[in-house]
Amino acid sequence: MHRFADSLIRGEAEGYRLMSELLPAAVARLAVLALGRERDTDPAERAALARLAARRRPDQWVEVWRKICHLFAAADAVDLDKKAVVLNAFFAVEEAAR
Repeated sequence: MHRFADSLIRGEAEGYRLMSELLPAAVARLAVLALGRERDTDPAERAALARLAARRRPDQWVEVWRKICHLFAAADAVDLDKKAVVLNAFFAVEEAAR
């Protein structure tokens, strides 16, 4: 995970920016799947994500989404260590997925 986070923040900011958009979007999908409302996904992908989504209630996935959105916003606002932000965002998802 540390190498992945390093690769995101090295060089151009494009990788980090992309992660700051994709990870919250993925967690939002988990909340929608936990509600049983997403239907437009490939069936195999939906089945895999639905198993993960079922580990928490929709409101708990929303809390994870809020937390990681706050992390990325704070990183932009006050120039936090971007590697720590990426790691903490993934750790929040990992904790919820247990």
